[in-house]
Amino acid sequence: AYELVPDSVNAMAWLGNLGQILFEMGDLKGARPRFEQAFALALEQGDIKVQSRCLASEGLLHLEEGDTEKALDCLKQALELSRESKDRRAESCWLGNLGNVYLRMGENSKAQDFCEQALEIADESGDVRSAAAHLDSIGDCYLQDGDSVNAGEKYKLALSKALSIGDRLGERVYRANQGRALMNLGRSEEALEQFAAAANLFDEQRARIQSDIQRTS
Repeated sequence: AYELVPDSVNAMAWLGNLGQILFEMGDLKGARPRFEQAFALALEQGDIKVQSRCLASEGLLHLEEGDTEKALDCLKQALELSRESKDRRAESCWLGNLGNVYLRMGENSKAQDFCEQALEIADESGDVRSAAAHLDSIGDCYLQDGDSVNAGEKYKLALSKALSIGDRLGERVYRANQGRALMNLGRSEEALEQFAAAANLFDEQRARIQSDIQRTS
């Protein structure tokens, strides 16, 4: 679409979407120039919401490459722009992403602070899916600190929210994490129940993939 109509008002969205698809496929080298092109167009048109999203995507790309400093820089810029544009959903998301970067860096206290700020905004705006994801990240902070009791509570809350909106992918992740917390507490039978439920959800989701090659992957 972009090649056919490069001067379209939708060009930024097309480039951003293409970057996201390539990122999901693991083609980081292919994704980066699309995010950069989309950002340049957004800068030219003064669209700070799109600028924010492009910077956040680039930040996650840097995180995937293991460059946490660049990831932090991009995400902090994205966060500032989201606040400037009063995009609360994006603000919550970027706060959560910053929390995950700090968690990767082993700065658990700072990570938890960002994730709790993200959770507060998600709850205020009624974004249940994001709230569940932020609770899961807070659980990760506790788990990394060796506090499996509080970690399990956060995973349980995340799971409850996922179930309330039928988020099957989230349910799978939160059940598996709750299983890890229960295992650390020596509650093996309960852990196995959560792992088994997560495995069943994984098979259910895998069965929807039409291509044999992709399903095997």
